[in-house]
Amino acid sequence: TEHPLIIDPDLTFGSFSGSAADNFGFTATYDDEGDLYGGGIVFGDGYPTTLGVLDDSYNGGGIDIGISKWSPDGTALIWSTYLGGIFGNESPHSLVVNGNEELYVLASTGSSDFPTTGGCMDNSFGGGPSLLFGIGYGYSRDFGVDLAVAHLSADATSLIGSTFVGGSDNDGINNSAALAWKGSSSSTGNLNSRPSASG
Repeated sequence: TEHPLIIDPDLTFGSFSGSAADNFGFTATYDDEGDLYGGGIVFGDGYPTTLGVLDDSYNGGGIDIGISKWSPDGTALIWSTYLGGIFGNESPHSLVVNGNEELYVLASTGSSDFPTTGGCMDNSFGGGPSLLFGIGYGYSRDFGVDLAVAHLSADATSLIGSTFVGGSDNDGINNSAALAWKGSSSSTGNLNSRPSASG
């Protein structure tokens, strides 16, 4: 085998992260250096951000994404930022880091002003019907929801790329009680509409 089987790994570190407002962890990953990345939802001001990051303040609209990077031993918060728009709720679904320590975030957003970059695949919010949650989150998406993909620089000071992914129906959220009973959750990335080839 390539890797030894470890049944009972040691806890490298554990830490609290958040603010006086509600915060919920959604996804995490690590890079080749062993740094830990965590992404969750933040319901207000006070999430611990670091100097010079992409977005150091709560955008409003209900819920923003909070993303943080810690050192391998948890003794240092390397960077921490908000990500989101003013007009709706966001949630991170998946984090992936490349070999240059640049983070990719797959998210769902209800904000027409979610930050996108010039020349992206789709800079327009497709939205969908108003979405009231019967499972999972417990908050609504008044103007529907799209998937979004954001690519952050290694120091999280800028967006390398960011785009909406979705059509005119709700995308990125499972609001089906039938699927929830089968072990799925509202944070699975479902596409309910087909994006156009031209964006």
